Amino acid sequence: METLPSILSDLSLYKEAAFFPTLGQSTIHSLTHIPSQSSIDCGEERGCRKHDLLVASLLPGGESFSSARCCNLYSFSSGRKRLATSTKSFDFMYLPGKVVFDISKCLLVADIVCIKAFYDDQSQHYVVSMGLVKEEGSCFFNIYAASRLNDLPERCICLSELAHFPVQAVYTYFISPTSKTLQWAFLLSTSGSLPPPFDLDQDDSNAAPVQVYTKLIDAVLSEVTEKSDGEEEGQQNDSEVPPSTNSADETQGHKPATSTTVNSVFGVIDNASACSLFPELKNLPLKVVTFMDFLLLLDGDTHYRMSAFGTLDGWIGVGLVNMAGPELKAFYSTSHDSAITKLEFFRQFDQNSTSPSDVSLLVCSGLEPAVVYRCPFQDNPDGGKLAPSSRLVLPQSADFDHVNCACVADLDFDGLPEIVVGTFGQQLLFYDWTSDPHSPTEGSYVLVHQRRMVGAVHSLECGGECDFLGDGTRCIAVLTSLGLHLLQCSHLADFCVPLLAARLRSLPPNFRESVVRCWYIGTYFASTPSVRQTISTNEEAVLYSVWLYCTALYGLSSKLN
Repeated sequence: METLPSILSDLSLYKEAAFFPTLGQSTIHSLTHIPSQSSIDCGEERGCRKHDLLVASLLPGGESFSSARCCNLYSFSSGRKRLATSTKSFDFMYLPGKVVFDISKCLLVADIVCIKAFYDDQSQHYVVSMGLVKEEGSCFFNIYAASRLNDLPERCICLSELAHFPVQAVYTYFISPTSKTLQWAFLLSTSGSLPPPFDLDQDDSNAAPVQVYTKLIDAVLSEVTEKSDGEEEGQQNDSEVPPSTNSADETQGHKPATSTTVNSVFGVIDNASACSLFPELKNLPLKVVTFMDFLLLLDGDTHYRMSAFGTLDGWIGVGLVNMAGPELKAFYSTSHDSAITKLEFFRQFDQNSTSPSDVSLLVCSGLEPAVVYRCPFQDNPDGGKLAPSSRLVLPQSADFDHVNCACVADLDFDGLPEIVVGTFGQQLLFYDWTSDPHSPTEGSYVLVHQRRMVGAVHSLECGGECDFLGDGTRCIAVLTSLGLHLLQCSHLADFCVPLLAARLRSLPPNFRESVVRCWYIGTYFASTPSVRQTISTNEEAVLYSVWLYCTALYGLSSKLN
């Protein structure tokens, strides 16, 4: 496979462009990103949107009566001469006025221990979920949704009191059995399989490791129908949803998650319904799930969902689901020797492939080197299926204390992803793929750069849709024990000009002659969002991307003329 030349050979050019101290400590699940309101208002396509950062932190000591400023939205824009930043505090309401559990619990604020956000294009709503823990030990899981970003803190659509500590919340999609369309769902892992610290003899090992929160009418149709048939018309109470229970919790007699919603639409579903919509959950052991990751693929007419789960004791499981059934096509598992802190699906070579067999899995475990499992769903007797032969080790990744996080992104602009690993020992480790001279798809990962941060690295965001500046280039968001750092590639103009020239030379000669049109076409597409949707050919897409590169850099246009 031919790859475009990489001009950025030195990843040390990524310098700290901004730093924002946080009031309290964070966790590995305290950082998430979300499309900016300006991108949504302009009607930008999913792959062209600028994203903002949403950061949560634990309450600092001495501040026990307000959770304000413990969840901040950071927005960036690249001007012609400097980086412009803005910060907005989000004081989420986790106990709406119409909902009261216990007045004694309302007197204490809560710590945000995990947070996840996304924009749902189907409903055109921002959606944010968070797990909260109060000082006396009560736990909650809340979901907020609003069409405007600023309205999120006041629009709580689901409020659940948990029986166990929330660990991680992640979103994915399933095909609704009622509407036959994609519907989002939050999957929440909890500490249900751990005994409480005050009673180590209490057996709660049968609690479901993952709970599913979604639109109830799309997930528990049978329950809704039975309720409607058993009630007289016009007497149904719309203020509350009957609490869905986990079958394992009922067996042990423990208190299940209780959902209370504003409009009786969203909530937690029972374990049987969850396993019906997500058959991969049936293969999870009764252990604490510390990390989950999902990837959706459309291969021809088939919707696939790839799932990865990691637990506190190092167990890893990956599943492939045909979402139309849903039908579990394959599930493989293996074990490491320490807690799983990061899982991420990514494509090492063909970035446009829609086949599950081309997707690899990055795995970070706390006390072991990070590894990449090459194509676990590849039909290969000598590899795949999380076999030891398909495991590639990231060298020296465990030499700097606990491995906390990682991210995957094309940081050197060569069309292939690099891997960044963050450790408790204040290190960022950059890895690049080195191909075997005789086989481009064979090779190893090499440590090409190492950067020391001012604090322990808790979380990273740099891959996928993470365009934080709106200029089409990648930045690295680093959440440490001291705050949020934004790393930006310096001296862009020094290498982007030859990089653009190399990429233009790779185009067909007849198309290369018309590349001058990129300024006019790019300006037209950028100024007219509705017209941008008409980019239907590879040539127009390349022109637009070239225009984005050029306009993002100060003074670059004069060098090209």
